[in-house]
Amino acid sequence: CEKFDIVKSIIRNKLGQSLRIGARKCEVSMIDRTIGRSFIKENHLMGGGGGLYFGLTYNDELVSLLVLKKNNSEERAYEISRFCHKLNTNVVGGFSKLLKYAESTLNPNFISTFIDLRYGCGNYLQDFGFEFINTYPSFRWIKSNQSWHRMKFPGDTGYDVGCYKMWDCGQAKFIKRY
Repeated sequence: CEKFDIVKSIIRNKLGQSLRIGARKCEVSMIDRTIGRSFIKENHLMGGGGGLYFGLTYNDELVSLLVLKKNNSEERAYEISRFCHKLNTNVVGGFSKLLKYAESTLNPNFISTFIDLRYGCGNYLQDFGFEFINTYPSFRWIKSNQSWHRMKFPGDTGYDVGCYKMWDCGQAKFIKRY
């Protein structure tokens, strides 16, 4: 597994074995795109993800990152595309602090996000004013020992190249309206 360190970090966090840092001890700011993309690649299972990068630093080290991309459905609409902490680190209150900073910076009409139900249910989002919208099925295209995101082959075109669908737990959508 090419992301084994990230998987181990997620497990350690669930077991309470991560370094805990209070968000109150962190500085919040916009983060340079190059630094943000590198952090996401090193610390998020899905890697990549473009948009605006909001980060928390502790002792001049980036320890948490929230990425919001523009949602073209309406003006001042955004989607959380990534959120993660540094490997083996849990920034307590980090999501809240980053979200508040992003809200004050962007003045959004709404922010939406999708939760991968393989890793959590997203119920905590309701504490921050997000409303549960719906769940959606999800899958990856697989062939031999390779797999691709479902958008790699739109519709059912993956079948045309000999792939099969491997269904997972799906995604839950949440929206916060302002």
